[in-house]
Amino acid sequence: MMTEKTQICVRCGDCERCYEHEGRHYCGVCARGLLTELKHEYFKSGDAALGWRIDDLWRQIVFDPRNSEYDEFRPEDASWLDESENEGLSGDTILAYAREDARELVRDFVEERLDGQLDRLRDFNLSTLADDEKYGQERGQGFDADDCLLARAIYVLVWGDVFPYLNMLSVGPGRAYRGDTMNTFNTVFGREMQERPGCYWGLESFHPDEKTRVLARDFHELVPTIGNYVVLPNYADGNGKTLNTYRGCHSQWRDYFDQFMVALEAVLTNLPGQDARLHALVRDWNDYAFEKYADSDGFRTLVNQLFLDDYLDEGGHAFAFNAVMTGKVMFHWMKPRPSDEEYLQGAQWYVRNAIRIIHARAERIVNVLYERI
Repeated sequence: MMTEKTQICVRCGDCERCYEHEGRHYCGVCARGLLTELKHEYFKSGDAALGWRIDDLWRQIVFDPRNSEYDEFRPEDASWLDESENEGLSGDTILAYAREDARELVRDFVEERLDGQLDRLRDFNLSTLADDEKYGQERGQGFDADDCLLARAIYVLVWGDVFPYLNMLSVGPGRAYRGDTMNTFNTVFGREMQERPGCYWGLESFHPDEKTRVLARDFHELVPTIGNYVVLPNYADGNGKTLNTYRGCHSQWRDYFDQFMVALEAVLTNLPGQDARLHALVRDWNDYAFEKYADSDGFRTLVNQLFLDDYLDEGGHAFAFNAVMTGKVMFHWMKPRPSDEEYLQGAQWYVRNAIRIIHARAERIVNVLYERI
């Protein structure tokens, strides 16, 4: 971040109130020159991560919207892309940095709905935002908690340097990216019984004890929270399948995210036996997002950046841990039907892992938001 203090400019030697950027000091004129250089480098390279460096520098030079004394100088559109020197840029390049709207939406939500306490976002139920015009569904679209406007803004702020051109205009149905629910509930437990709130059709058919019911209810409350969501590339193949829809209905994966991660590693590291349709989705239809992660080191980098480390074993490989207890994933309509004991053992193992992962990811997401809003 840039801060003003009396120092000697590293470029021209002037001694005045200088800006500090990455440990070096610049006068006002040289700081603006550095900003221009960084912009040219950004537009030439298309490196999304460089955008955050530019943002830190630009916001300190021009204004800080969190400081009320600068309100009178605040431009209508807080985007350096409006400056004349950027005329003629491609549409994709301009979209690559349209992030200020995401930042302001999250700030507003924290103030209006969380009483200014960002920590409360960890357990906030995003499904309660249905019909919310500001934070819920985009006008003219149906509601899905993992794709609501607030969730989109969080994806942009937290993972805007993971995938290229991830911004509020590129995330949503039919766009380059979309939110995805990682740990599924209905696949394992079924829908809630109207006549018995807190009980679920699939689970009840296996005669659970009350301890298992409580565990399922605890997980049910966490499913629509930010720690259970991730953003993925979203372009569909020739048959209309996206990564989201394909992994959700796969006959082997059954919407289990650990199964998907094993298959994704095989594609990105070119292992034998990879799923052909997933290969096409990743390397053909969505290669713009995955190309820099297409080897073993790249896969582990992607996993770390998306906070998916809990899906790797000690050797750094994706691990289908939800099948450990029973040798297979559990879904309540499976045939041949497992015994009550086998199903409940697998379901309990799954829920405990899911709850642990959701809590850990929520913590990391909120920590990043502290830095970026």
